[in-house]
Amino acid sequence: MPEVWMLKEKLYIYSFADGQYFESIQSRYFPEYNLQKLVAETLQTAYEQNTSMAIRRLRSLLQ
Repeated sequence: MPEVWMLKEKLYIYSFADGQYFESIQSRYFPEYNLQKLVAETLQTAYEQNTSMAIRRLRSLLQ
């Protein structure tokens, strides 16, 4: 797999190159988004309000 995401309190992105994985701050598939920040904000909204609100907010940000 060229890219693996892991969620453990925050989003970790690992990219595969030269036969090994290395931690990356940016996704090669979604370079226009700061996914770590987006996931953190979405989780915070879900925690403070509810999951439905978090999903609606996320959808509005991605349009």
